[in-house]
Amino acid sequence: EFRRVLFRSLIVLENKGSVMNAENKLSLLWDFGAELHKVHDKKKLIQYCADTVSKLVNADRSSIFLYNKEENELWTVHAEGLNEEIRVPANQSVVGHAATTKEIQVVVDAYNDFRFFHKTDQSTGYQTHNILAIPLEDSQGDVLGVVEVINKLETIFSPDDVKAVTLLGEFISYVLENQLFNEAMESKVNKRVEEIKTLNKKLQHKVEELTFVSEHDKLTKIYNRVKIDTVVNDIFKKWNQTLHIFSIVLFDIDDFKLVNDRYGHFVGDQVLCALTERMKAHLPKHAFFGRWGGEEFILLLPGMDNQKSYALTSTLRQSLNTPLNKEAGIISCSFGIATIRKSDSIASLFKRVDEAMYAAKTCGKNCIRADQ
Repeated sequence: EFRRVLFRSLIVLENKGSVMNAENKLSLLWDFGAELHKVHDKKKLIQYCADTVSKLVNADRSSIFLYNKEENELWTVHAEGLNEEIRVPANQSVVGHAATTKEIQVVVDAYNDFRFFHKTDQSTGYQTHNILAIPLEDSQGDVLGVVEVINKLETIFSPDDVKAVTLLGEFISYVLENQLFNEAMESKVNKRVEEIKTLNKKLQHKVEELTFVSEHDKLTKIYNRVKIDTVVNDIFKKWNQTLHIFSIVLFDIDDFKLVNDRYGHFVGDQVLCALTERMKAHLPKHAFFGRWGGEEFILLLPGMDNQKSYALTSTLRQSLNTPLNKEAGIISCSFGIATIRKSDSIASLFKRVDEAMYAAKTCGKNCIRADQ
């Protein structure tokens, strides 16, 4: 694309009467083409294009505007000599006339021209004398923006200047269209990436929800039997590898059926939840607490032998000396304890802790029995 524009520019530059002769302009364009391959930053590329336009026609400065039809205004992507963006209304400026009419605008005396937008000079302190504004069209023929060249030195803009800037404007249009396309694609990609991130977060949240539901008791929110079975298997594997001691406590609410029969299942559920919270307040962080079934609960205590487990269980039993619920009053539990032995399987360990709990039941309830 650039080679095509360059070739057409060389034909225009055969005119020897310009301030910058054809040889100098040819050299400038060759330098321009060579430098473009080195410039990768979009802003620097636009700036380089504007600087080249100024040099090509021997003007004081050049600006490149983008055109927003919806807002009916133009704003600078590069304004030579200024660090801030310039915004001008499309119906009150030379560049606006170029954009809306798709016609080249040549202004000989800016301050006496109805198209000139005075506020920019008033705000910057700059004095504009003459202007050349060339509309920049995309590959579909729609106006992308305008290249504005200000203050031709020593004279006014000539027809050759118009041709030269128009031809170079084709390349600037190409650069802008690619830039806008890349920005649009980047925006779409970024938007899609954010959508995927949001979707992944939702999926992750859903997975976490489903995992929680699958591992926890619906009423009390502590581990369910499925999760406890998994933890027991893991602890037992470590025991076989390291002989790292652990104990199991199984306990059951005494006479819980009477609570349900007398006060109803709603109060019974309240008691189960209150007991769960009461127990959790006294458990070490490494303990695994689960609902084994109905009014039966289980504790897995890694690193705790029979003596330590008994001391913890005594604390749990004593914590129930105050009412869990106004209607049900004080509730007691019967506790069984079993500590792993070298000869144990999971089945034999659970058989011993189950027998210890039922021994506590038969001994008057509200007590602890540890398997010896």
